[in-house]
Amino acid sequence: MTAHEDTNAVVDALRAWLGALSLGEPLAHDGLAVYPARAGDGRTSPLRYALLCEALASGQAVVSEKRTPTVPTLEIENHGDTPVLILSGEEVVGGLQNRIVSTTALLPPRTAWDIGVLCVEAGRWHPRPPTTPEDAEVLQPPAEDRFGRPTGRRADEPVGGTAFRYGGKEAQSLRRARHDWVPDHAGRLTSPVDQPAQWAALAAIEARAGVQSPTGAMRDVYHARADRLAAFLAALPYADGALGMVVGIGGQVVGADLFDQAHSAAVLWATLVESYALDALDEPASGPLQPDEARRFVARAAAGEAQVAPSLGLGTDVRLVEELVTGQSLVHDAVPAYTALYRRTRLAGPGRFRVQRFSGRRRRQLGG
Repeated sequence: MTAHEDTNAVVDALRAWLGALSLGEPLAHDGLAVYPARAGDGRTSPLRYALLCEALASGQAVVSEKRTPTVPTLEIENHGDTPVLILSGEEVVGGLQNRIVSTTALLPPRTAWDIGVLCVEAGRWHPRPPTTPEDAEVLQPPAEDRFGRPTGRRADEPVGGTAFRYGGKEAQSLRRARHDWVPDHAGRLTSPVDQPAQWAALAAIEARAGVQSPTGAMRDVYHARADRLAAFLAALPYADGALGMVVGIGGQVVGADLFDQAHSAAVLWATLVESYALDALDEPASGPLQPDEARRFVARAAAGEAQVAPSLGLGTDVRLVEELVTGQSLVHDAVPAYTALYRRTRLAGPGRFRVQRFSGRRRRQLGG
């Protein structure tokens, strides 16, 4: 089979999988609507992997600063016998500053990799002193976990400070901006957001929320709004059997997070709801999201232009772009392990991109 045929097979598998999804009855709370997505054909995924949150908690994976630390790169070690799935936008907390992973990857067993990250804590570049038992465990990790498995801490690792714990996922609006693909000089779909743009967008979220973080940390925004976010979590529980969600805010679809298996969706459901709810808190009330719009959103993504490239680790990276929808999927062995879709913030015209004001984006509905 040629490389071109391999590429076609990957894209065809993704399109077919998106086309077979069905959407359940929506869950709604205070302007946020969540449509559970299920496999329309009833197939189960053959993939076996640990999510990053699971791998960090069990000691299977360890994320740390490089020996010569640098803002845009961290090291992850997978000490287990199964791959580890890392999602774009997942936060790791600790080290010299908190970061989010900038792309989705499926890391093979028994390997160590450098991963690209963005800082979400602009005002810190030093180990954080342990202030809670949880912090103390991160800053001084044991050599083995409670099951006798190695945690990956290096013998020469200084106390204080290079290991990370799981921190959740960044606000969906930040993820959406980074996945609003634009062509580079070679025509490759790439992110328009660099580190300064990420800091600026996070600062804007903090300003809207009225949160003053000593270090500009994204986690401080979540902590400051924890009570209101808890109401969303209570009203939008995981729907049994769901592979993920299509989400609307203020009556308009803004994105979707879709997995190959229900376990992954169940584990990360609350984390994803929080990432959308943080944006919904700042949206004015509006009409309900129409089911047909949610279905059209997924259909448009499936019909969009696809660009394929090797992924970090296992699988293939597929980037989708359509007039109103953009997205990214990691496909391994013809199975889309994780697919994230976003409503565009830059609307694609004939051969060009134009930026539409947020108020206009919010009012405009997806067409057929």
